[in-house]
Amino acid sequence: MKYPKLRADWIPGTTDWPQIVRVYKNDELITEEELAAYENSIEFFVPAWDGMGNLLEEISVTVSVQTISDNFPSEIIFSNNVQLSSVSIEAPSEVKLEMLPFPAFYEDVETPVVVDEEII
Repeated sequence: MKYPKLRADWIPGTTDWPQIVRVYKNDELITEEELAAYENSIEFFVPAWDGMGNLLEEISVTVSVQTISDNFPSEIIFSNNVQLSSVSIEAPSEVKLEMLPFPAFYEDVETPVVVDEEII
């Protein structure tokens, strides 16, 4: 089963210190990763859907990024809050129906056809 991934992008600081990225699901920490100073994005998956793509519960996701030195941390920067929704795929479009040329294309039917309450 394929599910959507989320991606967070940011502008890293100008130091050589690593960054700590934290992902929160409904304000609860679900993952934390240390990234190099130059990295500016992360892709991740949040388990939120059943096998049919329906959202299991209301879920909001937030990401924080912070640079950590040996002595001092930077200010913590938070992303916007994203509300997850049920997964849907693009529906078919432009359905066209036509009658095929008769008698080149036909169907042999043994069942009587009823038109205006008369059997034909």
